[in-house]
Amino acid sequence: MQNLEDRVLKTSFGHELGRLVGMGFFPSGFTPAEIALIDFSDDIAKRVHNGESRQMGGPYDEHVKDMTIIYSQISRAVSAEYGISMKPTPRDVISIILHDVVEDHPTINALRKELRAIKSNGAGNGNNNASAFVVSQIKAQREGIVSKLYKDLIGFSGSQDFVRLLNGQEGNLALNISSSMGIVDWLTRHTEDSEYYQSVFHLCRMHSREEYKRGARGGPFQKYAMGALGMLEGGLEPTDYFAARVFLKLLDRIALSRERTPRFDKEDVAELERGFQQNEWLKQMYGGVKFTAEEMPSLYAMKLLYRNYVVLHNANLALSSYGNRITFEKGKNQSADAAYACLLGIENARQELLMESARMIAELKVVYGFRIGMEKAQQIKNGMDREENGNPLQYEAITGKGPISRGARYDTVPRGELRKMDAEEMEENYRDVLGLEKLQQRFLDPVRNMVDFSRGYFSLFTINGLTDKLEAVSGK
Repeated sequence: MQNLEDRVLKTSFGHELGRLVGMGFFPSGFTPAEIALIDFSDDIAKRVHNGESRQMGGPYDEHVKDMTIIYSQISRAVSAEYGISMKPTPRDVISIILHDVVEDHPTINALRKELRAIKSNGAGNGNNNASAFVVSQIKAQREGIVSKLYKDLIGFSGSQDFVRLLNGQEGNLALNISSSMGIVDWLTRHTEDSEYYQSVFHLCRMHSREEYKRGARGGPFQKYAMGALGMLEGGLEPTDYFAARVFLKLLDRIALSRERTPRFDKEDVAELERGFQQNEWLKQMYGGVKFTAEEMPSLYAMKLLYRNYVVLHNANLALSSYGNRITFEKGKNQSADAAYACLLGIENARQELLMESARMIAELKVVYGFRIGMEKAQQIKNGMDREENGNPLQYEAITGKGPISRGARYDTVPRGELRKMDAEEMEENYRDVLGLEKLQQRFLDPVRNMVDFSRGYFSLFTINGLTDKLEAVSGK
């Protein structure tokens, strides 16, 4: 295997660029074979996204790195706080690395752009048929990419160089590959769903083998994954497989929420560009990347918040529905212990995402308050406070006109259109920020959000009317 030292750029300001497994933060404890498999996955991802830049500057793989750092931090925090071993696994790291290969593959992105254009023309039989056709293409492409990634990983694991690294791990690594691609399949299903909330709702539910066999949930790869995981007829999927995808979805949201300010200043950019020019491999990977940030519309941050609360709502449903079972199966076997560790990780990640969302709300209140003027902002706040005092339930349910309903409307809007909406709907956007703040208060209310791992007790706030549909509730 290649030496990693010449494939990682370490800067004076602490940033690293290059191979994930060669970076200082990368978690320890992996075997040489596991590191090789993770590195191979990283190579696939880097080549698919070669030359692509992130909105806040830097290469596309910064998101993967961000997620891996958060994953490592939460794993350590859980181990320290609860005295259990939450050891990073190749399954999780490979899932983190490859999820964007599927979600933002150039072919998928081109089709999603086409779909957004159709949707922007409004409803109608012709548009509905065209939309359904493009969605079917996205589905076929996504499923094909998942299958190819699986074959590539299996092929690599059979190569002579890789086999030399094995030490009786053949079965474990094959299982890790199947599990990873099943989780990636789940994490990227929203690309073909009409609405983001639909895929998140089903991602946060446990499904039966029969549902997977019929293709009713997940993609066709799930049928194979369930066989590899030894799922029995009539039973629900393994709890660790389920809990891992909920945990990783939360990490994805945390990483994306933190990516709202420029990643590098001018001096940082100059040092990075000088550094990778001196190494042929780094130059090949990052030569076309833009390290300076683009302007982010405030409504894009609102879109991030909308998705955060959709995920938080469904994570709360998952904890309330399955937390007790996972807690009381702890100690039964290795898989049950892994599920319990993931459950602790979900709670830690849930709290972190709530804190990040609170910071975003505070920032947006300042931005929109300044734009509309403090007098108008205070009038809107006073009016909403009066509404809440008269009918508090309207701020915890789908009404058809609140921030979740509006979020679903602009969730698929192209960035250019977001800028236009940002300028034309400032008062409505400020109302949404305040509405999300009231929603945040309910997610933080200790009386309505009770978690007791010792008793296996989970009772958490959820948004009334939000399932795989947005169903307006009277709120009375």
